[in-house]
Amino acid sequence: MNCFLKSSMEVDRSIWNHDVLQKNGNPAQLYEAACAESVKMTPIFIEIIKDNVVVFRWLVFFRGYKYFGYIQANAEPTNCNPEYIDLAVREIIKRFKPFKFEFYSITLSRFPDRKILWDLGFYPIHEYGSNIIDLSKSEEELFDGIHSKHRNVIRKAIKEGVQILEDTSWEAISTYFDLSQETYARSNISGVAKQELINHYKALMATGNCRIFFAVHQECIQAAAFMLVSQRKAVYWHGASKSKPITGAANLLHWEIIKKFKSENILYYDFGGIALDAATGSKERGISLFKTRFGGTSHSFFGGQLILNSMKNSLFNWWRRIQ
Repeated sequence: MNCFLKSSMEVDRSIWNHDVLQKNGNPAQLYEAACAESVKMTPIFIEIIKDNVVVFRWLVFFRGYKYFGYIQANAEPTNCNPEYIDLAVREIIKRFKPFKFEFYSITLSRFPDRKILWDLGFYPIHEYGSNIIDLSKSEEELFDGIHSKHRNVIRKAIKEGVQILEDTSWEAISTYFDLSQETYARSNISGVAKQELINHYKALMATGNCRIFFAVHQECIQAAAFMLVSQRKAVYWHGASKSKPITGAANLLHWEIIKKFKSENILYYDFGGIALDAATGSKERGISLFKTRFGGTSHSFFGGQLILNSMKNSLFNWWRRIQ
């Protein structure tokens, strides 16, 4: 059994993507996702070959500098066999000598095994959830599975004349970003940088792996969804809404996207992560309720950090705090 760490120039895009789609289908593991990240992040394509067969693929990133950098994994590998993950982690630590290995993304990663992380030395380990809808069900079954409150406001939004549109133009990203700034301002946080959104849109839109939808009422955008999509799974990566939108606009937005993806034979609709321990009455709790009331099944997933050089990690955390 051998482990290979490859650059983007050494990987066959079509073969890599075919294997990802056959296994977990996570759009964050597609070859194009490597091109979407910042130039400050170096993509590393990990392959493990056993008996002349590639049994494991994992796209991770090196961030920082030669003697002061860390590994970031945004999503789970194609195979969660502990032997393969152990080999991959050991090889990448040996090659890059990072001060930490960060494997945690509530939105994108769907790693199911706490014990594997614990055995590797990851700490702390975070548990989070995601609500995933099986799109193989009939449209009637899907709608019946939605909470009655959601169904009622969806009907209300339809009566109010809310329209759901997919925007495939280059202007879509700026339109989405402006709405997202309004959204984040209500919580006094900065949100996702425009350049990060542009990078993903440029890298993934042409191949259909990145799609933006808007809920519109009388030419006024009410809500938006930024989706990462593969032939197997669609992930609700980011969302935005205006202050005091038309009642049910965001609900109708997701319902129409669900129907569209079902018609395209996409298998699963992943709501992009939920907090399992959100306090009653908190914004996080409200977001979790919004997602889970669309039906589907809630699953638990895990992520964490493997600290390899505590001094460098402390220095990095201090530097990040003062930025």
